[in-house]
Amino acid sequence: MEDINMADLTQSSSPQLKADIKPPRPASVENSLIQNILLITRDGQYLGTNGPAAAIAFSGNGAVGELFDLDSVTHPFFERLLMPADQLGKSVVRNPAGKWINRFGRPDQTDVVAYLGECWIRLQQEKLRSPAEDPVLLGRIEGLILENLQLGFQVPDLFAPQSFPTQLVGFYFTTKDQHGEHLTTLIHKLFTHPSSCDFNLPDASSAILTILRDKAKTITLMNMMVYKAAEAYTIDLYGVSLCLFEAVVHFVSTFSTNPITAKLLMDFCTPRNPRDTIGCEQSLLGLLLRLSCLPEHNDVPPEFFESKAAGIGASEIASTEKFVWSNTERAIDAVFGVVNNIVRQSAELREAFLLWVGNCLSANFARAKMWQPNLQFQVSLCSDGFMMNLSAVLLRLCRPFMNPAANPKILKIHPLFAASRKYLRQMAEETTLLPKGQSQTVYEYCTVYSRESQPFHLSSSYSEEKVPLLNPPADFNFITTCFFLCHESIRLGWGVVWDRFGKLNKHLGELEGRLELARETNNQEERHEIEQFMIKAASRLVPLGKAGMTNELMKSACLF
Repeated sequence: MEDINMADLTQSSSPQLKADIKPPRPASVENSLIQNILLITRDGQYLGTNGPAAAIAFSGNGAVGELFDLDSVTHPFFERLLMPADQLGKSVVRNPAGKWINRFGRPDQTDVVAYLGECWIRLQQEKLRSPAEDPVLLGRIEGLILENLQLGFQVPDLFAPQSFPTQLVGFYFTTKDQHGEHLTTLIHKLFTHPSSCDFNLPDASSAILTILRDKAKTITLMNMMVYKAAEAYTIDLYGVSLCLFEAVVHFVSTFSTNPITAKLLMDFCTPRNPRDTIGCEQSLLGLLLRLSCLPEHNDVPPEFFESKAAGIGASEIASTEKFVWSNTERAIDAVFGVVNNIVRQSAELREAFLLWVGNCLSANFARAKMWQPNLQFQVSLCSDGFMMNLSAVLLRLCRPFMNPAANPKILKIHPLFAASRKYLRQMAEETTLLPKGQSQTVYEYCTVYSRESQPFHLSSSYSEEKVPLLNPPADFNFITTCFFLCHESIRLGWGVVWDRFGKLNKHLGELEGRLELARETNNQEERHEIEQFMIKAASRLVPLGKAGMTNELMKSACLF
């Protein structure tokens, strides 16, 4: 049998077959990328002219002189993550070449999450630096980083005592200003990358969002724009000044810009009991919404606006007013940005947010009965500041259709929403849009004429004619739901605050009359007592007036 010449066989092959045969990738290419991104090497002499300035020398089970490739780096990379701090410091080798590239981060980073985050940023920088690089190769390195990050969340004892959620929040806070876009991609990929370790999305996201919620509890209107050094975090990035409010909002905004993470955020912020009166306010979104100059309830003294009788003049009140309004607007802008991102992700998330608002308003329906300033049940309801800011956020969602001349979408509002109990459980009994009937189904007395080009018309009186029962639609459009929820939030928020402001102002007028009478009768004891009452009342009156007369809320509410 005649021997087959392989060279002749190759030459006789079709051009298409030869084009499909790709030469094997040189091992040095994979080794260089691994060294530049993961900052590990077999030997310092392999770092090269354009390699990193330093790396961790890690021979592992490989032979001397062997280069890294993607098949052999998995185990050494995992062992690098488990290295103790003292061993890392001893394993650092410098690049002996006279020219190298300074890469982001440190090769001897002791915190695992910080090291993985730095690897991720170096990977993204490599993509930008070399757009022609093999995407398959970079994708495998990306998967290696994400899988180990997911493993740390799924099996925390493996890297104990290091806490992956705490380190991830700290790393995000301290690097968001320089690499915010890369961190946003990291968070999204962390929860969307296919996992080989049964990665539990709710548990991992809940651990991160719980830390953010605890941070948000410490934020007030007074300290929300204060910058402090980030030395409280355990990562090795000390000396970075950050604003806690901006850092928390940035992280929450990152969750809101992806359908999967936005759903995790809404699930975390939704109270288990829909009738919990303060559940929404105590959630992560609620804690950012409650930032206000108003006290949480009447038993808490006001933080701002002491009365003039206490020695504070009009100029200081004016400067405080400017400070309060600007910071309140920042809080409203931040939450509106998050909410706007959420409702744009999907119809399911839009519905989840509307139910969140509806349950909150329904649970706090008793706020409409707060006729007097010192009712005991106020403590168990949402605060005035939370309700006011929620109204402002909903008003901004309604802004596109608030001007009928510019946008006729307001004609899409369905009047039978007032009879629906899906979002506002008590609205059917309280609204004046529907007649009061003896039957539980108020639709028996309603006649609705629907035309494609005409709005809905609702009869206000019972007709003796036999009218078929008309059930409301199973679902209402976003404009209808948002419109009615906004009205209800204004009623329970701005309306209650403004009503209390008027009653307290009237009470102050009565005290002034009694004070004048005490002065005429020279009753020093009664005069002193009335003056103290007036100081206390005035310190509560000014915040109510300033919070109720913010330009944004007044202008938008007047359009409604």
